Amino acid sequence: MKLRYKRVQKPLAEEAKDRAIQAIEAYGGFVTQDKQGRVIKISLVYDEDEHGVRRECTNLSDQITAVLPSLPDIEELLLQQQQATDFALRQVAQLPKLRQLFMWNACVTDSGMEALKPLKNLEYLHVSEAGLGDSTLAILSEMPRLQGLALQGNRFTDDGFTHLARLTNLKTLWIGGSETTISDDGVSHLRFLTRLEKLELQDTSVTDDGLRYLDGMTNLAKICLGSSKVSERGRKQLEAKHPKLKVIN
Repeated sequence: MKLRYKRVQKPLAEEAKDRAIQAIEAYGGFVTQDKQGRVIKISLVYDEDEHGVRRECTNLSDQITAVLPSLPDIEELLLQQQQATDFALRQVAQLPKLRQLFMWNACVTDSGMEALKPLKNLEYLHVSEAGLGDSTLAILSEMPRLQGLALQGNRFTDDGFTHLARLTNLKTLWIGGSETTISDDGVSHLRFLTRLEKLELQDTSVTDDGLRYLDGMTNLAKICLGSSKVSERGRKQLEAKHPKLKVIN
């Protein structure tokens, strides 16, 4: 009697996962899996091999992000330029375990940032040189688990900083930039962020007087004030109040 062996088919989710990995690698991206085979990190920017040699992803189409929902275990995602669009954000919104999202020189809009609201586990967000405004800060204020924001090169104002006061778990805030019009009034809203450890206010109109709002930040270890209106005297007074604080011009 001839035995027949039934072919065991992979679950549909596994097949979708395999296709997504193949698509990302063919695109030129980099996939990291844990010991259980779960895809936990996708970089469409760069990666380093075991010798520390950096490899770049040069493809910039955002269409590859359509496969991301097939990889629901992603915890860290790196995008750049035209990869980071409103279309891409709608795909990213379907990654429930995402904790860190990096988007350099992004092409997203304020309305597109609304898509990030469902990401309840997001802890760190980097969106640089995107021209985002105060409405983005309002959106982010509804994501209280955020511990780190890197938002350099956007178009925030003092009024927008009122929204940051709600993010009391923030430990890192990088928010300066040539298009940002932040003054002492804006910094006044940061006084509620008592867990801050790193703060960047470069290329702003912050003066010596605005530094008084940092007095209650006993955890602050590093602050960047380059190209601001803080004087050398103001920097020295700040260091005197916070002996462990490293002030970078």
